[in-house]
Amino acid sequence: MLPVVISFLSFIILNGIATPQVPPPSKDRDQENFRLSVEVDLVVLQVTVRDRAGHSVSGLTQHDFEIYQDGAIQPIRLFQREDTPVTIGLIVDHSGSMREKLGEVTTAARTFVRSSNPEDQMFVVNFNEKASLGLPAAMPFSSSADVLGNAIWASPAVGMTAIYDAVVEALQILQKGGRDKKVLIVISDGGDNASHYSLD
Repeated sequence: MLPVVISFLSFIILNGIATPQVPPPSKDRDQENFRLSVEVDLVVLQVTVRDRAGHSVSGLTQHDFEIYQDGAIQPIRLFQREDTPVTIGLIVDHSGSMREKLGEVTTAARTFVRSSNPEDQMFVVNFNEKASLGLPAAMPFSSSADVLGNAIWASPAVGMTAIYDAVVEALQILQKGGRDKKVLIVISDGGDNASHYSLD
């Protein structure tokens, strides 16, 4: 399994600016009408909460948060948990040492895709000593578990390990994604021993 959880919380804060509009003076002050118009600014905050180990924290409610502006606490008018669509790159090691593990990796990837947001965009970069795209250039992204699983399974596991080259390749595709949030997931069992690029 791929223990990846991506979750976002959204707040909307209403900042009210009250502007009284006083009508012309009337003869009877007690009968005077008073109209109040309010301009409201919506402030949306997206928040990801993690524990000290870096794991996502779920089950939080509106009462677990406080929002301050200029030292003054602001009311949270709307609180939502959102599974925000993201662009995800699956970078999969196809070096010789992964030969016996590739079936398990493919199954886990399919499970991950099926449990993800249907609006997520995903792509695959397979690598050994060379990095290659798992999907056709005409269709670099997919949200289909079968399509992405086949993209991983189609390449044999042979050769050496060029992780850094694969990450560079994946970053170029990631920037073309249409989602604001972007994630790369690297699946490998060893260190780099064949890249043209270095960690620096």
